[in-house]
Amino acid sequence: MQNSPQQDQTIEKLKQLLSNRFGKGLELRRLADVNHLTGDGGVIVRERDLYIPLKIENAYLGTAVIPKGADLSPESHLQIAQVVRMVLEPSLYKDYLERAEHNLRFTEKAPTPALHLLDEDSFEIEDEEPISPDLPKLVSNLVHLHGHDAHRIKKAALLLHEMTGRWAFAPLIDLGEQISSSEDLIKLGAMTLFIEDIETLDEKCQQIILEYVSSPRSSQDPLLVTGSLKGSHEISESSQILSDLKDELLVNTLELDRAPLTEKGLKEVLTLMFFEAKGEA
Repeated sequence: MQNSPQQDQTIEKLKQLLSNRFGKGLELRRLADVNHLTGDGGVIVRERDLYIPLKIENAYLGTAVIPKGADLSPESHLQIAQVVRMVLEPSLYKDYLERAEHNLRFTEKAPTPALHLLDEDSFEIEDEEPISPDLPKLVSNLVHLHGHDAHRIKKAALLLHEMTGRWAFAPLIDLGEQISSSEDLIKLGAMTLFIEDIETLDEKCQQIILEYVSSPRSSQDPLLVTGSLKGSHEISESSQILSDLKDELLVNTLELDRAPLTEKGLKEVLTLMFFEAKGEA
């Protein structure tokens, strides 16, 4: 199974972190079967090893194995799991969406589908271009993406997350009751929160987002990426979205149906749409 150079670097840095902090190593297994195992907090102990299933929105991405991790305390187990998931899940989820998008396009063209399966041979991606360290700042900490392909919206959200160099990517729904105010959002720091369908948010959550974006935010604050399968006109007419939030969404929005299909082209459009031009204050 072939990783991109960027993924290999990420995995090596994670291995160093786990070695320095916990004195343990790391193995990444795409096909480890952990469905029959149970554990506390999503962490599984089998014999002397620690197993950490990697998932986003019920999509199985692989399993991180910490050899002899069972020797550590339960508190350390949870700390390791949090770090491993925050580092690995965004990159692996992007791969998952790329394969799903490829399969979708293939089935639309081919009379007899031959889907890529999650196996050692088919898990290959193109090498990614290195991200420039002096990338300009975002024009806003709220970005809206819409189009008719939910997989492409998620892929664009993850690409934007990578371009901003943030420390973690998580669907807002996964945080549940942890977010009860704009202050709770700010405490999360420089991470990306993905809201797959903005119309599913209740009024309280929408009010929190409005309060959050009402003041200037920096690169050390969370980036909110919202998505919708509906176009700008449908959003503006929706009765499920607060009027002031509609205005915020429509200011910084990208219609992905008109964006380039290649990652390089999409990255250029995202830079043009959502980042300040170089040289601006």
